[in-house]
Amino acid sequence: MKQITILTALMLITANAIAQNNVKRTMEALINNSNVKKVMTSNYDDSDKGGSITTYCYFTELYFTKDQQRMINRLEDAFEQDAAKGYKYIHQTPEIKAEKSNVVYGPNFKYNVAFCTRPTHNYRLLFVNDENNATKRYVYAMVWYKEGKGTRCLLYRIYGDNPAKVTKLPAIAENIVPPTPPITSSTMTILDENGIRIITNKDENGKVISTIKTTKDANGIAIGTSAIHRFGNLRIAFLEAIKNQDQKSLQTGIVMNIVELCKKHSNEFSQNERNTCKTSINEMQNIMKKTNPDTFLNGMLDEAYQSLGR
Repeated sequence: MKQITILTALMLITANAIAQNNVKRTMEALINNSNVKKVMTSNYDDSDKGGSITTYCYFTELYFTKDQQRMINRLEDAFEQDAAKGYKYIHQTPEIKAEKSNVVYGPNFKYNVAFCTRPTHNYRLLFVNDENNATKRYVYAMVWYKEGKGTRCLLYRIYGDNPAKVTKLPAIAENIVPPTPPITSSTMTILDENGIRIITNKDENGKVISTIKTTKDANGIAIGTSAIHRFGNLRIAFLEAIKNQDQKSLQTGIVMNIVELCKKHSNEFSQNERNTCKTSINEMQNIMKKTNPDTFLNGMLDEAYQSLGR
C-alpha cells in the first residue's frame, strides 16, 4: 500500500510538471537571460503559519529588440504546446478578440490582474490545476506589444486558490500587483493592465506600508480621491517615471491621465488649486526638458495646462 501511495504521488507530481513544463521553462529562461533587457520586476507571495507559500504573483517586464523577436516566438510556441494540458487557455491578438479575464490571487482573493483589456495588445494565458492541491491553480500569462523598434513583454506567474473551487468570493478584489522588496529605491511606479500604481513607504524588510493606486471611472479617470489629490499622485508618478528614458509607455500613460483629469475634472479645482497645478505642470516640463526631452509629452502637458483655464 505504501508503494502504491508513493507511486500515485509521483504520478501526480509528474502530471503537474508536464502540464506547464514548456511554458514555465521557457518563461524562466527568458527572465534569466542576461541579453534581454529587464525593465521591471514585481514579486509578491504569502505564506501560511508553517512557512509554506499559499499564493503568489511574480511579474516581470522585458524589452526585446527587433533581433530578439524569435525569443517571443519561442514562448508563444510553448503556450501552444501546453494549451491542451491546462483547464483553460486564452489567446488574443489585435485581429482576434477574447473576452476580458480577471485573474484573482492573494489571501481571500485580495488582488487581481485584468487581461485582454487592450485591443492593440497580444495575450496568451494558460490556467493549470495544481494536481497536488484540488483547490489551487497556476496561471501563466504573457502580454506583448510593439514599442519603438522593439517589443515590450509583460510576464505573469500566478498561483493561488481556484475561484471555481471556492464557495465564496469577496465583493471586490484590489487591482494591484504588489511590488518586490526594494533594493535602493523607496518608490515604484507600475503601469500595466490595471492602470498606474505608485508603491511607496516600505520598511527595511520590503513590506509595503502604503500604496497609492488609480481605480478608473467610465471616463478612464481615477476615482476615490479628490481631483487635486489625483493630480498630486500623477505628478509623483511622472517625476519618478521620467528618470528612465526607456519608460516611454509609462510616461505617456501618466501624461494622458493628467490631460484627461484636467479636461474632464477641471471644475473640481479651486482657483488656488488651478494655479498650483499649472505651476506644477511647468515644473514637470522643465524637469523633462533637462532629463528626458519629449516633444509629444511636452505638447500634451501644454494641453493639460490650457485646460485648467486662467
